[in-house]
Amino acid sequence: MIALLERIIDEIPDWETRIVKLETASSLGAIVWVAWGIGLSVARVLVAHELCRRAKLPTEWPNCPHCGSRLHSKGFQKRSIVTLVGTVNWERRVGRCPLKCQNSQRVPLDDLLLIKPDQKTSDEVMRLGCLLAIFVPFGITSKLLKQLTGIKVCSQTIGNWIASKGRLTMEQTQKEIAAFEQGDNPIAESLSSDVEKMALAVAADGVMVPFRPQEKTPSGATQWREVKVGVIARLGAYSTRRA
Repeated sequence: MIALLERIIDEIPDWETRIVKLETASSLGAIVWVAWGIGLSVARVLVAHELCRRAKLPTEWPNCPHCGSRLHSKGFQKRSIVTLVGTVNWERRVGRCPLKCQNSQRVPLDDLLLIKPDQKTSDEVMRLGCLLAIFVPFGITSKLLKQLTGIKVCSQTIGNWIASKGRLTMEQTQKEIAAFEQGDNPIAESLSSDVEKMALAVAADGVMVPFRPQEKTPSGATQWREVKVGVIARLGAYSTRRA
């Protein structure tokens, strides 16, 4: 472990300069910010080392989904993704069908790490962005994310994250409702109340609303502002006397 830490320190850019800045910082806040930057650099190199270590382990190649032939390694290819500690780069093995079937390329390590082929940002960054977007508009979320993590993401991308996570949540909710209706819900079975057995839906969204610049008069240019809307409800089947 000590040898690994020494290698990590050697790979951090301007290591000696950063230490000088740490020693000459004039306030507690300045000391914390410099140390925070050093810590992120150490974490980024450490993550890259761990990914490289896993990439060198023996690979269990799956079969081609089209012809059933065992995939063959085509060597290492580069991968890059934005994480909470910064952009991490590494190389891992990529396999393809020996019969050259279309769409047969597979990356076992990416699958183990739960990384999608076109994913450019890691899940923890998207999760933080989605959590911030629950309370503030996408534009402010972008600025807060940049201030908190140093990661620059446009408001449109954050909106796409919200939409994607929303679709996944809806699919999972539909599965839970279907399981509940079929009586195949072990969590619900452990609860005593029928209401408590129903799936709980918690949702948040934002809508653009036009505001008048002057009270009680339509004069002036309309100003659009984002308004947050929240919903908390129990999901279940209901019937009335008319049903």
